[in-house]
Amino acid sequence: MTSTENRLEPASVLGVSKVQRVATGWRHTCVLLWDGQVDCWGYSTNGSLGCATPVLTDVGSACTPYPSGSAVDLIIAGGETACALLADGTVQCWGRNNHYQVGDGTNTTAFRPMTAVGVADATDLATGVWQTCAVIADGTARCWGANNRGELGNGTSNEGPIATAVSGIDGTSGSVLLAAVGEGHTCFVLDDGTVRCTGDDDYGQLGDGGTTRRFAPVVATLLPANPRLIAVGLGFTCLVGDDLRPQCLGAGTQGQLGNGASAPSKVPVAVSLPEGATLATLAARYNHACAVGTDGRLWCWGQNSSGQLGNGTQITANLPVQVPMPE
Repeated sequence: MTSTENRLEPASVLGVSKVQRVATGWRHTCVLLWDGQVDCWGYSTNGSLGCATPVLTDVGSACTPYPSGSAVDLIIAGGETACALLADGTVQCWGRNNHYQVGDGTNTTAFRPMTAVGVADATDLATGVWQTCAVIADGTARCWGANNRGELGNGTSNEGPIATAVSGIDGTSGSVLLAAVGEGHTCFVLDDGTVRCTGDDDYGQLGDGGTTRRFAPVVATLLPANPRLIAVGLGFTCLVGDDLRPQCLGAGTQGQLGNGASAPSKVPVAVSLPEGATLATLAARYNHACAVGTDGRLWCWGQNSSGQLGNGTQITANLPVQVPMPE
């Protein structure tokens, strides 16, 4: 694929191979190759590609923020920012930085990777549009970026220029296993089996039975314990339990709960996957979600006005639709 034409179904990206991980943000994509190289392409005005001057290639305007041989373990992207988790547990981010989402203590656009301040021994990363959270080896979590809705979970509504600890999670009474950052709320899965969420709760997306915005994590008592996967979007939360079947709650007017309805729900509802289908991965962003089955099939549900469900249409789907993959 070398054109700038919008696509309603997946298309092969030419010139890219040996890919270990893919991260997509707002109008840009980054890939981590097996040899440690990171390549990014797409929209670059605010530095989201990781270099000041993109180079025209078969995959569009591309940059290589990390060359072959780099010690990059993970990449993520959200909004116009991207981050890399390095093998030594440090985190580097680049791109738009108007809400301190790069985490280097400034709000200046970063055209190359900058080290996030206050992060050490990170083991995992999660990002929304304007903020990022790191899971730390000691069982805690640290977040930075926008926080006007309590997304950082540090007990305040102040933006976070550098990483700050998430309140109430000290790594002793419960350690963070997973983090999921959305557009307005953030959730953490702990090794004590609980899910704790912070931020907006207007549709019940925090899973605590209420609709009150929280500035520090509360236990999501309505969510099943010990989830294996978790993903959050704009006003909704989805997770996968031991049965490898997904459930969602929160906003649903765009079909993002995947249960055949187009209405919100304050209690978890089962996503209507085909009988016997079980999940290996789960992702959500804005008003849609996608999941890969243990058999390799891909399903998506929710808003589809830009073809984001990848099924060849622009029709919103309140039930999962299978995405046809290119040969």
